[in-house]
Amino acid sequence: MKGWSGRGIREGSNIWPWRYHLEYDASTGIVRGALAVEGWEEARTMADWAEARRPGPVRITLLPNSGPVDLEIGIQGVRSHESGHYSETDLQVEGRIAGCP
Repeated sequence: MKGWSGRGIREGSNIWPWRYHLEYDASTGIVRGALAVEGWEEARTMADWAEARRPGPVRITLLPNSGPVDLEIGIQGVRSHESGHYSETDLQVEGRIAGCP
């Protein structure tokens, strides 16, 4: 299993400073994992983004140091945690490397 962890996702001309932790199973061609943010404004932005794209698939590009990786993902779920001083949102995603059957 190969994985990508880091920060930075591009969708079209938008670049989001979101964290990602994704694993790629070469035997099935499936990519699974999470996109995550911390902070009130960032969490609201991610939740709104996810809601607008929930039917999917969504084409995104990871921006790891080793070079860009194009993915087509679907949003499986949204988890938010809020307290008086803290907010975090993560999206559970699943998909494929763009262009792979």
